[in-house]
Amino acid sequence: MTTPCLRNFGERVANYCEGQSSANLTCFTHQAHDDRTDSFCIGQSAAYEAGSGKFKLDCAIKKLEGEDLEHHVSQFSAFPSYWYNTGPKAIFRQHFQLDHLADISTSSASELTGTLFLVQREDNNRNLWHTMVEIMLLTFSLNVLRTNLNNGTGKPFFTDADMKNSIVVFLDSLADGPYYDLWSIFSALPPVRLANLTTAGAANSLVVVHLAGGSNPFWQGDWTDIDYGKSALLKTYARRVLQFYKVPENPPLRKRKLRLNMIDRKTKRRLLEKEEYFGALQAKHLDIKMALVDYAALSFAEQIKVSHSTDILVGIYGAGLTHGMFLSPHSTIVEILPRTLDHEGFRNMAKFLGHNHFSRHGSVHPSSNDNRD
Repeated sequence: MTTPCLRNFGERVANYCEGQSSANLTCFTHQAHDDRTDSFCIGQSAAYEAGSGKFKLDCAIKKLEGEDLEHHVSQFSAFPSYWYNTGPKAIFRQHFQLDHLADISTSSASELTGTLFLVQREDNNRNLWHTMVEIMLLTFSLNVLRTNLNNGTGKPFFTDADMKNSIVVFLDSLADGPYYDLWSIFSALPPVRLANLTTAGAANSLVVVHLAGGSNPFWQGDWTDIDYGKSALLKTYARRVLQFYKVPENPPLRKRKLRLNMIDRKTKRRLLEKEEYFGALQAKHLDIKMALVDYAALSFAEQIKVSHSTDILVGIYGAGLTHGMFLSPHSTIVEILPRTLDHEGFRNMAKFLGHNHFSRHGSVHPSSNDNRD
């Protein structure tokens, strides 16, 4: 699948190493709608030095000029910063040494032989929305690498064969979180932490520093009503997540009842008297199968299965509505918003996926925990 966004990255690619460097650092750039440029990189012939915890590339960074600048490719020093200290700029600054490294000692650093996806997660690894847009951009970065040829080899930068010897390495110190395993969606091996990286167990020659979650256009545009039509990228990502968890296809509606699930929030932003509301709804529509679902009580794999079997997903504004991403085609999202909040993220998501979206603002009422109920 090639989309305009994928092609945009493929047209803005540059090698950032001077000619005498033995390594290669290739970065892909996209110019976003607000004139921000987002980049991600793949480094070849990397060495990892366990003592310093640094990845080393014999790559003296050059200043781009001429045709590269005409194509709006960013200077390496001009890569943008993102929240939570994520993205290529932060990762290269903290975890890399880039210069002429002919004196690397083989006793302290080892050449690697596969592919490492270097990930520095946001400090929100329990928030489904944040995590989904982060992992989505890992898969998107790999889509770019799979659809663009490396001039040095004449082959794509990343192939299906590379998946067999690839691994996600977490550079942060965050807890695993409920979505830990999903980070290996493009890897045959479970994720590891940098502190546990050994040249014997996870040795790799390619390092991928993927796009920051904060650059995701679905995240950046969530306060604006965006009308770009359906998104093949978002649909493909949602399908890959469903396949990763081996979620079966939802039977056609003609063979079953319509299903409505409402997200049962237990803490802040609760719907007061929800049982009474929900009971009245059930009494009025006996032909619809309805349930109040406490997603927090389920594993993420179980949550995904419930969501994919849902035709109408109802919820108060919050990360739980990210599950609208996993609904069957032509489903519906119903969103209850706090009185003063005009967030468009889930409306946009519904449009990108071809779902219906309905919303209504509620009112804030005092309650026992005084938590914006």
